Amino acid sequence: MRKQDFPQITSAWNELFESMMHRHIKQAGQMSSVIPSIPLFEGEKFGVAKGEVPEPENLQEVSATLVLENQIVRTTNLFEFKRKLRDFANDMVASVERGFVSTLERQLSEAGQSVNFKGEPFTWEAYVQVLEKMPLQFDLLGRWVPPTIVLHPEQWPHVQRVIADAERDSEKMRQIRDLLMRKKAEFDDREASRKLVD
Repeated sequence: MRKQDFPQITSAWNELFESMMHRHIKQAGQMSSVIPSIPLFEGEKFGVAKGEVPEPENLQEVSATLVLENQIVRTTNLFEFKRKLRDFANDMVASVERGFVSTLERQLSEAGQSVNFKGEPFTWEAYVQVLEKMPLQFDLLGRWVPPTIVLHPEQWPHVQRVIADAERDSEKMRQIRDLLMRKKAEFDDREASRKLVD
């Protein structure tokens, strides 16, 4: 029996599947949900931004496996299909975020801005060490714009406690004020020497 080919149905299904996958990935991934656009490349279906094909070394593999049992297809069990799709989206999100963190770690290391805690828990001293390495940003009114912290959700309560404890410690608050004053001076120097281009 010859395999049947239904290009119109396949094309419509691909568009629906792509739309559902992007929606599920955005919903499932805390990190992915704040990234406006994550280009995906798969065969001929997904395009590339502005028609430009990135260099191979700039691509990061993102993969997951979706298995649909024949029973699900034959009985059109939409509940089970959505469950499979959700599991697939979760696996895809995990792959996307592993690639994102891996790329971020490599670039920060190359720029000399990485800090390795060597498995130790997050501390105030570690936080200050991170801020010392970074060129901090300030808004038009001169107020500090704190950097975004990317970490595992289970670590966030501990980080909140460390920061809350520091806010009640006058010495630590003096330390952060001194650091911000130095960083603000560095920021002002950078802005004053910045060249505008047409």
